[in-house]
Order: sequence, then C-alpha cells, then structure tokens
Amino acid sequence: DRDMRVVGSNPAAYRLFGPAPRKLENQRLTELTRNPSIYNAFLDALKGVEHNTVKVETVGPERSVFELRVVPLTNNGTGPKGALGIFFDITRTERLELVRQEFLSNVSHELRTPLTSILAFVETLETGALDDPESSRRFLSIIRKNASRMHGLIDDILELTAIEGGNVQLRAKQVELKPVVDEAVSSLEAKAKAQGIRISNLVAPGVKVHADIHRLERMLTNLIDNGIKFNRPEGHVTIRYEAAARDKIIVEDDGEGIPLHHLDR
Repeated sequence: DRDMRVVGSNPAAYRLFGPAPRKLENQRLTELTRNPSIYNAFLDALKGVEHNTVKVETVGPERSVFELRVVPLTNNGTGPKGALGIFFDITRTERLELVRQEFLSNVSHELRTPLTSILAFVETLETGALDDPESSRRFLSIIRKNASRMHGLIDDILELTAIEGGNVQLRAKQVELKPVVDEAVSSLEAKAKAQGIRISNLVAPGVKVHADIHRLERMLTNLIDNGIKFNRPEGHVTIRYEAAARDKIIVEDDGEGIPLHHLDR
C-alpha cells in the first residue's frame, strides 16, 4: 500500500522472503528485504511509474534470479492506491544461458585452432612448398586432419541444436553390443596407436541391449575418444558391460580423472 506495507501475498512469496513471519501481511517492505532494486520498483509504482522488468538476484545457499514486474494499482483515476509486484523465477533460464555462452566460447576456441593451422599450411604451400612433393603430402595430411576435426565439431553443434529443438528421434531395438563397441574402437585405433594407448573391448559376445544403434555408437565413440585424449602416456582404455537393473556400459581409462571444479557438469 502507500505506506509500503504488504497487503496481500501468496505462499511462493513467503518462500522467497523467508525467514520472515509466517504471514507477510502488514510487514514493511524494508523489513522483508534490503534489496534496493525491489524497494525502488515498488516505490516508483506508488508514484505511478510502471517498470516492465527489474532483474533481482537473491543471495543465499542457492543463488536465485527473478524478473520483477511492478504495476500501480489505481483508484478511479485518482492516482495509485497501491502497487502489485510479480516475481518470475528465471534461475534455470539464466543458468542455461550461462552454459550456452560457455559452450559457444569453447566451440569458437576449438574451431579457431584447426582453422589457424589450415590457413598457415595453405599459405606455406602457396609460397613455394607446393614444389616439394614430400612436404606437400605432409602439409596436406595435416590440413585434412584439421578439416576433419572442424567437421566433427560442426556435427556436434548440429546434434546439440537438434536435441535442444526436440527433433531427435530414437529408434531403439535389441542390439548386439560387442560389434557396436568394435566399430567405435576401430574408428579410433589409429589415434590410440599414435598416443601409445591400448583399447580393450571386454564385452562378451552375444550380449544385447535395447538401444538406438547409431546414438549408442556415437556415445561410445565420444567416451572412448575422451579416454584416449585424457589418458596417461602408454595408458589403457577398457570397455565392459554389467547387467544390473538397467544395462550398464562402462568405459574406463588410466587418466587422472575429471577435475573437481568440472564434476558438477
């Protein structure tokens, strides 16, 4: 109301402003919050000024983010007799946007590295190395490798876009697991050999799982690739199967593991 006291509220508001009294009614806004954004939004509404959205962050065990809209409540055109505020919880949206920004930043960096390499070797070929067959073959091999890396990254982006858009359809059926693992291992054998990494498929013949074979192979390829990439020199990657309440496929390596600050992701 005009005295900045709460006239009415709902349980969600109480949860937001706790540990206040069980009822927020008759409490002054300054007794419920010291947040100047909230106070100023209500104060302006009582002066007849409507704010479309005000971003509000709460500090506590878990950070929450809200969009606050406050509108004046008029009395037959004689000026505001009070103000009504609605808090929209956008915490999850904000978190997803942060993840998206980090992802785009990482992808930009990952794309820039192979692209820089490709441009450098093309420039070297253009300035005379093309006349040296041995160097040309080596440079072209490096260009192909980096182009393939970029192709893989773009495929990942398209895959994520399809997943976010809900355009991914799973065609699950009974699939024999060992040949799928063999296929994933085969595609990464050259990379593993170059780094001195051994890969062992310990899945027994005849084991079947209910899965989309293409998604399963992609998932296994990603996990085995990470097992190679983040392993110790002369390390080992093993793939095995365990029958539990649900099928369990385990990919293990000898690396140092995921750093603690990345575990929540």
